[in-house]
Amino acid sequence: MDLPIELWFIVLSFCSGRDVHILPPLSTVDLAMSERTHEKRKRISALRHSPFDICQPSSVERLKLSRGSVNTFARACESGVSLPNLYVLEFYPIGDAEMANVARAITTGSLQSLTSLHLDGNHISDSCMIAFAEALKSHMGSLGGLRELYLYENQIGDEGMKALSAAISSGALGSLRILSAGNHIGVAGSSALADACASGSLVRLEQLFLADNQIGDAGVRALADACASGALAKLTWLDLGGNQISDPGMSSLSEALASGALASLEELHLQENEIGDAGCTALAEACGRGALANLSELCLYGNQIGHIGRTALADALGMWAVLGIP
Repeated sequence: MDLPIELWFIVLSFCSGRDVHILPPLSTVDLAMSERTHEKRKRISALRHSPFDICQPSSVERLKLSRGSVNTFARACESGVSLPNLYVLEFYPIGDAEMANVARAITTGSLQSLTSLHLDGNHISDSCMIAFAEALKSHMGSLGGLRELYLYENQIGDEGMKALSAAISSGALGSLRILSAGNHIGVAGSSALADACASGSLVRLEQLFLADNQIGDAGVRALADACASGALAKLTWLDLGGNQISDPGMSSLSEALASGALASLEELHLQENEIGDAGCTALAEACGRGALANLSELCLYGNQIGHIGRTALADALGMWAVLGIP
């Protein structure tokens, strides 16, 4: 059973001033409110009971929260509310103030069953990503079962990624399978992430989404070095699109691939970069030496690849490969 936000005010109003009436088990609790429900949010906050008082928390598997409900959620966690079956937690829209409350909730130990955390498309900056990372490091195991972390489209830069990478290196996110972090990350942040990968702390990672950052050639070189050391052996999907990568960076990645790195890769996205014929030829040579044997999708559109690069890649991979180079 799912109870949309429009019905929460009615239910809570009925319970206010009375003994709590427990609802039937809810698998999804949606407290993510639009601007139209802003007034309703304020009225809910003023009521005697919170949604966590009247539902059965042990039945909740998916929880959606926005600005007005994050603090309520953090208070519920601090009060000892048990969420043993909460697997998916989504926040939208939230900013730094709410992110601080997310960090509070993590430190309570109430989210140990969580497998998927969605923080994408918000207004989270470096300062609160640092607080989030510190909460992970100081309370090891608080998100030990997390498999998916989505941070795409926030305001996280190098300092935030460095802090998160330090938390990863400490072993706080050892179960992670998917990391999505397209933000404002440059060389320093991507290098810190590469160091975390090289430490063996992301050995289970299967999908890495770093598109639309600014890691450049130096950042992709750091990642390539980590991969060449044997890190990310289980990776099946790598997205480095829109990162100002040119021929030197592509050559560094190709060299790592030729050494046997990322042998399980099925999708490689390098669109909207600055790769030319030299970089594409380096990739083709690596493929000719047996690299990317399991590749099924290669995206290279929006680069600067001409006839020489196209021909080299077509010879190495077959004509299907040129479909990714309009």
